[in-house]
Amino acid sequence: MGKALRLSEKWFNRGLWLVALVFASFLIGLGGTLVGDLPRVEQRHTLEDFMDPAATARQRAAQDAAQLAQRQAQDALEQARLRQKVAQSDSQAARETFDNWLATRSVTQRSEQDAELLARTRALDGLRVQ
Repeated sequence: MGKALRLSEKWFNRGLWLVALVFASFLIGLGGTLVGDLPRVEQRHTLEDFMDPAATARQRAAQDAAQLAQRQAQDALEQARLRQKVAQSDSQAARETFDNWLATRSVTQRSEQDAELLARTRALDGLRVQ
């Protein structure tokens, strides 16, 4: 009879271990579920939560207007730079033409072209002023 008790006691201990393992796995699963749901429980705050909505709207509108003004100024600057390049190239081309004409004039030594020399010089000075 002692052996039967011991055999049943062994099976009872094994059963208790089985119940303990099942209960432990249940607790681990429950803990994992609770920890997994934690981010959904708390409310995350953003910067807008602490800002006045009316003031925020005004500031955003002012920021948008400033960005628009910046884009317009940038476009105007690009246009001005383009006009400057065109004027520089025109001036350079006129200067080269004038230098070539002046070289030709000095070689030929034709005094009847002095009026034309003065007119071209004035035109070149006009381009330089622009």
